[in-house]
Amino acid sequence: MKLTTLGRERFSEFYRFNQEIFPTRVSVPTRFRFQILDNPLLATKDAPDVVLVADDDGTILGQVLLQPVDFHHDGTRARGYMGVDLFVKESARNTRAGGALAFKIVRAYSPFFCVTISEAAEKVFAAIGIRTVGTMRKFLRVCGLRGLVGLARSALGGKARVRKVVAPATLPVSGGRFVKAAAADVARVRQRPWSDGRLEFDRSPAFLAWRFFGVPNTYVTYVLEGDPHCYFVVRAASRRGLSVLALVDYRTAPERPASFGLVIGAVRDLAKAGGFEGIATMSSVEAFDRELRRAWFFRVGLPVPVLANLPSDPKSLLVTMADADSDLRFDESGEIFG
Repeated sequence: MKLTTLGRERFSEFYRFNQEIFPTRVSVPTRFRFQILDNPLLATKDAPDVVLVADDDGTILGQVLLQPVDFHHDGTRARGYMGVDLFVKESARNTRAGGALAFKIVRAYSPFFCVTISEAAEKVFAAIGIRTVGTMRKFLRVCGLRGLVGLARSALGGKARVRKVVAPATLPVSGGRFVKAAAADVARVRQRPWSDGRLEFDRSPAFLAWRFFGVPNTYVTYVLEGDPHCYFVVRAASRRGLSVLALVDYRTAPERPASFGLVIGAVRDLAKAGGFEGIATMSSVEAFDRELRRAWFFRVGLPVPVLANLPSDPKSLLVTMADADSDLRFDESGEIFG
């Protein structure tokens, strides 16, 4: 058994392995290119940050994909890695394959983060200092009678089609107006990281351009007029039989957390205009949780753990569906990412 890093000469073999372990994905190469190769922080596309564990004959037994990320914590900006698609074949789970991947992560890819993980992997990680540092809570708002009909259909095993986002150029809300942003507008967005020990992932213009404009006709971005620190991103999705508008990313200025209420109001208007049955999002910030509950969003499912191996745990986290691969896995229609 040996550890190797992925080079371009093994891309075809790597794609076959991923199609085997993730059979519902529409196009493994397309998703890998967007999620990993197009990341503006990647040093070289010929040698992405992917670690493979292989049998002695070279057969791939497991993997972990690592996305370079920048994050802010206690007034500093630093580089880390977000782990996704950690997988070991069932036939190798009683071997040292999983442990070998975990030790490689700690040695070569720290600080390391990941969102959502199996109980078995969480135990392995805990033994080497990768621990839970926060959670994301899942929220759903049912949109009136249309949403109730959708819930009934879902309970009977029915499926929903993915609706189109009706996105006007401007979106007035009580207390402000959001303006739809194009790829050329991302430089207008300003990030001022929160203080008091909060950790948040970077939202540079390069990140925004890649993450929300790298795939056509998928994400819609709005910026609050007069306040470039406040923006949000939505996309359409089908989830458990419901047609939902997913709020996948958002930011507010540190001194204006109440601006999140404006974001929620704008997203509600978009959901109504598009005929969506529900609105889904995730939150890791208590103040944002309160705003969501105030707008008739309900907690659903179990909290999603966020793990890291930082020298000291942050007091709080600002993590959204756009970090890691939460929003890529969210849409069950498979029309875009699978």
